[in-house]
Amino acid sequence: MAIRFYGDESEDKEAKVHAIAGFIGQASQWELLQDEWISRVKPTGVSAYHMTDCDNGHGEFSDKEGWTKESRTRLTIDLVEIICRYDVFLIGVGVYLDDYNSLSPVTEHGGALGHDKWHSAFQSVLREAALRVEKCIPKGETIAFFLDWKEKHGMADDLFGWTQCEEQLPWRDRLGTLTFGHKEFDVVGSLPLLQVADVAAVETRRSLANLLTHSHIPERRSLARLKEAGRVALIQGLDKPYLDAVYQLKRETLGLPNTAREAEEYLRSLPRPRKPQHG
Repeated sequence: MAIRFYGDESEDKEAKVHAIAGFIGQASQWELLQDEWISRVKPTGVSAYHMTDCDNGHGEFSDKEGWTKESRTRLTIDLVEIICRYDVFLIGVGVYLDDYNSLSPVTEHGGALGHDKWHSAFQSVLREAALRVEKCIPKGETIAFFLDWKEKHGMADDLFGWTQCEEQLPWRDRLGTLTFGHKEFDVVGSLPLLQVADVAAVETRRSLANLLTHSHIPERRSLARLKEAGRVALIQGLDKPYLDAVYQLKRETLGLPNTAREAEEYLRSLPRPRKPQHG
C-alpha cells in the first residue's frame, strides 16, 4: 500500500476537545521525511518529539534536561519545515466534548454514539482520509493506517474491520490495514513517524479548542506555516448538529425511532472534500 496515514490523539486539559489527526501521503514521501526527522530529533537525546512538552518545557524538554525556550522553539520550527518539504497532508477531526456528552444513549442499554469519543473521531478520520484519496489514487489502491498504541485498540480493530465490510459506505474499499505502534525511538513497535502525527493532533486540538474559548487569539505560527505550504487538507470539529445527524443515522441502523431522512439531508449539505493542492 503506497498511501500511508500516521495518526495520534490529543485532548485539552479543560476537556473541551478530543482530537484524532494525522498526515496522509505516499510511502516514498514518508520514507524521505522520516530520514530527515530522525536526523533532527534523535541527536537531541529525547526518546520522542512530543509537541506539547516541547512547547511548554515539560518532561524531557525541561530546563533541567538542558533545554532553553530558544532551543525548543528552534526544534519545532525545524520539524514543521521538514513536514512542509514533503507532500503529506493534515487531516484532523475533533469531537466537541460538551456536545458529545449531551447526546442521549443510542440504545436503551446506554450505549454511547460511536462507542466513545475516541472511536467517534476515529470513524470520521477513516471516512475523511478515504474520501480525499478517492480521486487521487488508482482504483484498488488502499490506505495503510498507523496510530499511536492504545490499550483499547482491539475495539478499533473491530470497528475498522466492520467498516471495510459495510456495503453502504462507498469509500470502504480504500481502507487497507490498521497498525498500532509507539512513537518512541528504539522500542518494540517503534514507529517514529507517529511523532509527525503528534504535530497534527496537537494543532487540530488547539485550533478547535481556541475557537471555543480563545477565538481572539491569533492562529499558531506552526499551523499557519503548514497552511501556507498547502499541508492542511482538513481540520473539522464534530459539533452538535453533526453529532445529532450521525446519532439519528445510527438509530436507523438499529431499527430505533429516528429522523434519519433529515439527518441525511443535513450531511449532504456539508462541503465535500477537495483534492490536496499538491501530490
